[in-house]
Amino acid sequence: MGDTGRVVKNQDRTRKIVEPESVIEIRKNENITATIYNPPGIDSKPLPGDFGATINNENVGGKSAIGFLDTKNSPMAGDGEIRIISRSSSGAIQTIFYLKADGNIVASGQTIEVLGNTDFAVSFNELAVILSKLATDINTNLTAIQASLNSLSPPVPYVPAPIVIDLTPAKIEKVKFPSP
Repeated sequence: MGDTGRVVKNQDRTRKIVEPESVIEIRKNENITATIYNPPGIDSKPLPGDFGATINNENVGGKSAIGFLDTKNSPMAGDGEIRIISRSSSGAIQTIFYLKADGNIVASGQTIEVLGNTDFAVSFNELAVILSKLATDINTNLTAIQASLNSLSPPVPYVPAPIVIDLTPAKIEKVKFPSP
């Protein structure tokens, strides 16, 4: 047999390992403390106000929390999809990592770090525009050099205009990778 109720708070209790727990109000002024069991690899705690489901067990305290329902945000994942969100203390969604059934991954949030945070990704399209302009500038200068050298006698030294490359517009600071 189990219970459902509103999460009041979370806490940790140390036994052989640190075990996350939720205090859940199952009836007015009747709280139970339940150890949180998440899927393997998931470290997550509910927010106060979420609803939790518990089952009885043989552990100290006799209750295990086996799932929670977000009371502020409607579910959006379709069949076969996984959507992971982080929330502020008020329940507002802060970050989304969404594995879609069509194979796409949708991620949103402030900064995404992939195996470190020492390098940056770039926008391919923006970089392509910058490099195309560079090629045009080089070709323009080479044409000017050729025309200058062919038309003068004796030849006059030619000093090409400096070509400046600024890749800053292509820098995406919200996705970070480790240095190669």
